[in-house]
Amino acid sequence: MSTITAAAIAPEAGHTHEAMRLDAFRAYVSNIVGRKKVRPSVCLYARYYSVEYLNAPSGLVILAHQDSDDAQVDGIHPAAIGKSVDNFRNIVEPLKGTSTDAPAYNVHYITRRSQGGLVREAFGRMIQQGGPEAPHVSTDKSFYLEIYNTRIGPIVGAVESFETVYVIRPADALILQKAA
Repeated sequence: MSTITAAAIAPEAGHTHEAMRLDAFRAYVSNIVGRKKVRPSVCLYARYYSVEYLNAPSGLVILAHQDSDDAQVDGIHPAAIGKSVDNFRNIVEPLKGTSTDAPAYNVHYITRRSQGGLVREAFGRMIQQGGPEAPHVSTDKSFYLEIYNTRIGPIVGAVESFETVYVIRPADALILQKAA
């Protein structure tokens, strides 16, 4: 099993990200969940060039930006928010849990115009990408997303290749994984 590298943790953040190999990412998730084989709660396949993760008071919000003319943003948000994206242009579905005690999250496929309403609902104000509340990872290739809804919250892998996966995870998950 590969070692997990130290992460750059944003101050007061609930989630952080780090790069690792695909096999190390899947082993990491297996250790957190406590089972050898774990299937993702959902996989999102598109040409994502940027993935923002928002450390909102209500929980993690993922905004994955597609490299397309459709201006679509996919991802997840806590089930407690999301009234702003509930319209005929958007698709919102419950995220299944990898664990029976996983927090309630929704998967969303929304228009780029709708993301502002979701951010405002999550924070009560607008925030800027790249700030301490909204770090992001980007690529000149493309990502697909593997999302695992675990008892400690969502763990998201922005998979660029077998060699490069940006893992978005709860900031204290490394401590929990080492203690297990």
